[in-house]
Amino acid sequence: YWIKNYSQDVLKALYRYLDLYIKYAKDSVSLFPETRDVLAFVQDKKIPQLIASNKDQYIIDAEIARFNLGSYFEKVVGGQGVEVSKPSKDFADMVLGKVWPKRILMIGDGESDMKFARTMGAYGLFVRPGQEEVAFSYDKRVQNLGEVFDFLKENL
Repeated sequence: YWIKNYSQDVLKALYRYLDLYIKYAKDSVSLFPETRDVLAFVQDKKIPQLIASNKDQYIIDAEIARFNLGSYFEKVVGGQGVEVSKPSKDFADMVLGKVWPKRILMIGDGESDMKFARTMGAYGLFVRPGQEEVAFSYDKRVQNLGEVFDFLKENL
């Protein structure tokens, strides 16, 4: 769909995606059952949790408010358009500030997330069901949030 309708016009495709996302998000976006358990587990370990998204800030803020997740995150940074977004170093600086932590775990479900992990020197935990090959690198692949939780319990 995206290639057929937008081919090389990335900006037009991005804005169409955001329009659709805003229109349908309330009806189609839900939390995975393990979400609060995972967030609480990491919070109990006193590990700062951040959100870095290419979605506009107001979209991310609305989702966090809708699901009442604000208390889990020290910082939430939405994309600032195509110029400053994942996986750029400028976006990493916005998210992490001037002093980056020595150890970072990036949990994500897409290419920009795993490339962002590389930009930050982070461990990239790629969440994607199935076994299809992808054309980008990551450190570990898991199938779902339950496996993310297992990984965190074993490694934190």
